[in-house]
Amino acid sequence: MHRKAKIIATVGPACSSPERLRKLIRAGVDVFRLNFSHGTHQSHRATVRNIRRISAQLHIPVGIMQDLQGPKIRTGATEGGNPIELKAGKKLVITTYHASNFVKARYIIAFTQSGATANLIAKYRPGSRVLAFTPYEEVVRRLKLTWGVTPMRMLPISNVDELIGALEKELLTRKLARRGDRLAILTGAPILERGHTSLLKLHEVKG
Repeated sequence: MHRKAKIIATVGPACSSPERLRKLIRAGVDVFRLNFSHGTHQSHRATVRNIRRISAQLHIPVGIMQDLQGPKIRTGATEGGNPIELKAGKKLVITTYHASNFVKARYIIAFTQSGATANLIAKYRPGSRVLAFTPYEEVVRRLKLTWGVTPMRMLPISNVDELIGALEKELLTRKLARRGDRLAILTGAPILERGHTSLLKLHEVKG
């Protein structure tokens, strides 16, 4: 059974030993949270190394979340370079881009180099299950934190037709899809170029 919710475990003194970390990963933890308001950089570094080592041994990708102090929102450059004055009761819209909602697709599939496409889709809680394929293990780890996204690693492919064929084969091999399933595939063009999503392909699994 697929679960969209992610399991996040805060690592503290009671569960930072390699034995405890191994048990937590086997129990289904998706992401370990490290609270940098406590502990030292040396202790956190050791924990990160243990998590990475055990994750590799078990062949189970796990994300690591660094929790820093403060609530801070960095907006980037504002229009005209002018500051925005916030007033009580005034609505501030931070997210303005929308992901398409393909309700008739069994899966929304993002072939992503950085994870940004999958993160954008997940923000809008689509009804279809989101699968994210990437060539990079570190992107798989980061996406373990993202709601509703199942991240998987696959070899880099630069041709769109080859990519669709490889995705279909991967889904059939993993028994995630069957003949007739509809897929909404999102990627960039060129595929291996980071920083943009410019191609939407609607595809029906041939089997």
